[in-house]
Amino acid sequence: MSLFLLEIFWTSIILGLVFFSLYFHSSKDKKEDTIESNSKMKYYENRLNSIILEHNIKKGNQFEDHVRSLFDSYFTIQPRTQKYPDYIITFNPNRDHFAVECKWKKQLYNNSYNINEREFRNYKNYHFDNNIPFFMVLGLGGTAANPEQIFIVPLNRLKYPDIKKYYLDQFEKRNKNKPFSYNSLRKKLY
Repeated sequence: MSLFLLEIFWTSIILGLVFFSLYFHSSKDKKEDTIESNSKMKYYENRLNSIILEHNIKKGNQFEDHVRSLFDSYFTIQPRTQKYPDYIITFNPNRDHFAVECKWKKQLYNNSYNINEREFRNYKNYHFDNNIPFFMVLGLGGTAANPEQIFIVPLNRLKYPDIKKYYLDQFEKRNKNKPFSYNSLRKKLY
């Protein structure tokens, strides 16, 4: 079992015990016990959230590195200066610019690839404000460093942050390990 899963397991056990004692512990001074139990529960809840956040950041960075490795010498990746997008890419032959945001998920939820609504609005605003092509490069399955599937979705083709699998399938990168290509006339990354 991975270190991450063990840490999640034990933190969940402790959180469960604190929760149990909060509601079923009989003591003479319930108010003091409740305050102490609430404090312990909050500590373990924060710890669990911290572990999950660290894990998600690590996986996100691994997928971003994988995507970055698929851009060959025809592309220049500009240094990141803000939260989003993950990359601003220059297609060297004609100096076209486009944005890339990378997301990886182990599996679908309700047969959809769900993107955080606030982030989705931010991406749409960036795309509108900067008037450059914006692509969502989505990884699915496998590991973040080697996903089973990669999808290249033009942001202007998305209306909602929940992308159904049947819609997503049309954007699948058929050879997921082949370097990216860019058609500057059609403004298409593939």
